[in-house]
Amino acid sequence: MAAELVDWLAQPDEPGAESSRPLSPANYQALGAALRLDRYPHWIRVLEENQRPGHVLFLLHGPRHQNVGLFVERIQRFLSREVETPHRAYRVRFSWEGATARCGADWLRHLRLALGGSGQVSHMLEEVAREQAVFIILGLRPLDPHQFDEDQLTGLRELLEHELPSLLGGARLAHDVQILLALDYESEPDTIPPLIRQIDAWGRRAERAGELRYRPLRPVKMPTWEEVHDYIAEHHAHAADETINALKAEYRRLTSGRQFSYQELADMIDRYLQDA
Repeated sequence: MAAELVDWLAQPDEPGAESSRPLSPANYQALGAALRLDRYPHWIRVLEENQRPGHVLFLLHGPRHQNVGLFVERIQRFLSREVETPHRAYRVRFSWEGATARCGADWLRHLRLALGGSGQVSHMLEEVAREQAVFIILGLRPLDPHQFDEDQLTGLRELLEHELPSLLGGARLAHDVQILLALDYESEPDTIPPLIRQIDAWGRRAERAGELRYRPLRPVKMPTWEEVHDYIAEHHAHAADETINALKAEYRRLTSGRQFSYQELADMIDRYLQDA
């Protein structure tokens, strides 16, 4: 089941894909550690910003083997179901009916379609934000900007630097809007590609417009043993000490030397704790 759901997250951002909604509760539980293992530096930032008034643009990124898409799913589920005042969540397609977003106006058109209607996108956003806060994810799944052509990159820059600040500043929003741009890419360990730094600069320019806070999250990395141990304490409190010690030894072996994926770590945790 878990492998099937990881394949679900790996599907391309294409029209007709059943991916604009979060995973069902059954599938969420089936993913086990893959979807419920927290990464503190990211969670702390999301929680802090969620408690503050105002609109926020988050940038989340990391190497593809870190399964950024699973963390996006975790954030969406948290903000739409687990906070005291849930957000209305929307995923905005990069590609719609075969046409990709090649300018800022294309992204706004895709946002309007994601919100479910026609008319001015500012009026539609006002309507959906009338009763509760709004959480918008750009892309059905993490985008790899290295696969964008020049026009597609220009469209993303226009969206971040101009269209989003203008939209949030011009609409009369009763509740706050949080926006997440999630990116993944092929990369060497502990390096941030220059293109990601460039997109980060676009986010900083968006903040200078004064209509939103820009909050880049740290690059997604492998969870520490402390994070794994806290996951065990919260979700497998009855695990035997010998099981935890064996899992810790396996974690140290797995994390020493070769590069490995987040999914490998999650599968290893689930294998040790399947009966705990």
